[in-house]
Amino acid sequence: MKTDKRKLPIERDPGRSVTFKGLACMFIILSLALMLLGCDQPEAPREDSGKSGSSGAAASTASVKNGAEAPVEPSAGETTASFTLYFSDAGGLKLVGEVRALPDTTSVPTALVQALIDGPTAPNQPTLPTGTRLLGVAVEKGIAAVDLSQEFVDNHPGGSSAERFSVYSIVNTLTELPEIDQVTILVNGDSIETIGGHLDVSGPLDRDGGLL
Repeated sequence: MKTDKRKLPIERDPGRSVTFKGLACMFIILSLALMLLGCDQPEAPREDSGKSGSSGAAASTASVKNGAEAPVEPSAGETTASFTLYFSDAGGLKLVGEVRALPDTTSVPTALVQALIDGPTAPNQPTLPTGTRLLGVAVEKGIAAVDLSQEFVDNHPGGSSAERFSVYSIVNTLTELPEIDQVTILVNGDSIETIGGHLDVSGPLDRDGGLL
């Protein structure tokens, strides 16, 4: 009796095949995940060798400092001259002169009136009302027209002496200049009759040496 030597088909375990395939897929997925994580690592911040932030802050600070207001002083090498400005004395009895060194330019009349507005040194007293602004000075044929803001009238303390001191501190100061003989007072570009009813300022005014 012959034995049947034909090979029987080998049955494969389907569960084992699925397990190997699953492991292979997991390995591929983990590899890809690790690669992606490596690509997403943030770069370490680079130090700026130029320190632009510090220099910017320094520039900003310098700008603020440079923008600060400072007293106007003659520049180095600028030609200056001595001028006399008239303010009220400490007792309010007369006008007294203060000698100031100012740039010797064509805008001297403007600089003189602005110095009067800025005020005197102690113990002298100011003669122009607080808040007064200079709008302009024009000189023509020996007459200086001084244009002041409305505060010159609105903020004036009143009284005959105060009016005379306000007007003639300007007139006497400007007529110290050889090219100016008289002064006209304007407010907002217009002539006025009086500041407070005690002194006529409607026309050109001569120097008044009696107040000195």
